[in-house]
Amino acid sequence: MIWEWESSESVSQVLEGKKTEITCIAVSSDGERILSSSFDGTLRRWDVTLGTQMEEFLQGGFVYRFTLSGNNQMIALWGHF
Repeated sequence: MIWEWESSESVSQVLEGKKTEITCIAVSSDGERILSSSFDGTLRRWDVTLGTQMEEFLQGGFVYRFTLSGNNQMIALWGHF
């Protein structure tokens, strides 16, 4: 579930779709998208308002961590591929 920090109000439903543990999560600089990675080797993009998965990228192996560039154009992954 996603909350707005200052008001402590929920801004999204629970993000459905992950079957394994999430290893890393990041919010886009515009606050409209979330990226998550997990031990199943996927990187997923979510719509914050709807709480729905938009895309799934299968990397294979394990994705431990990632970072999203400030302009939301690049992702650097760290894992075992």
